Amino acid sequence: MTGGLFLILATLIAACIFFGIAMARRRPGKLSSFAQLCLIIFAICYVWSSLFEIWMNGASLDNAESLLHAFGPGQMPTYFLKNAFIWFIPATLIAAISFGLTRARIVSSRDNLEQR
Repeated sequence: MTGGLFLILATLIAACIFFGIAMARRRPGKLSSFAQLCLIIFAICYVWSSLFEIWMNGASLDNAESLLHAFGPGQMPTYFLKNAFIWFIPATLIAAISFGLTRARIVSSRDNLEQR
């Protein structure tokens, strides 16, 4: 169980860092690229939090009855959305740090090229 938890958290952190760096390198402009990064991170958080809650409750995606037993009728979307917002804050912080560091490195390398 600990290995699965570590795997879920490690993949979430790796995805946040990857998309933070990728958005900083490929998109011009800070505000529009950061807004797109936030949308991507929220989508990732929704999927990861859903899978995490399904895993923690012992339910299975293959068996709809186990999902109904674990969450109740009609409760899954709101429950997953609530948990996605909880995971969104630290995930966005990780992605914003990697985005900011990469963006700062790109700007400083451009400034060094212009000075030469």
